[in-house]
Amino acid sequence: MKSVLVGLVVMGVGALAFVASDQEGTAAADPSVQERQGPHSHYRLRVAGRDGSCTIAKGKSAGIGRAEIELAADCVLLMPRLSEARYWREGADRDVAFEAADGRVIAEFYAADGVAYESLTPAAPLMALTVR
Repeated sequence: MKSVLVGLVVMGVGALAFVASDQEGTAAADPSVQERQGPHSHYRLRVAGRDGSCTIAKGKSAGIGRAEIELAADCVLLMPRLSEARYWREGADRDVAFEAADGRVIAEFYAADGVAYESLTPAAPLMALTVR
């Protein structure tokens, strides 16, 4: 039990360092991701152990708590499994899931602080979303 607790603490500290290392301008924004009005619609995705970052945007609404997802082309290069992501789903507890067209969860994130998310699924590699 103690080793699990220590592991969670180490992961949390590592994740904070990972999110803190995000620097604006590490990758140019893809023009295919259109600018939108409104708070928190554009995010920067970083993947632990991989160079670069990419832009992810919530698109038009696709139902309550669900929106289309717009991935910059370099997101698929950074994390190939995201090629199936079609929807951004927000839960009541502020968690976020990227869903495939058939409803399968491709990636899940939990709110790490007011404007950032860290991946829960897949467990590795760790992914972080920060507001742009």
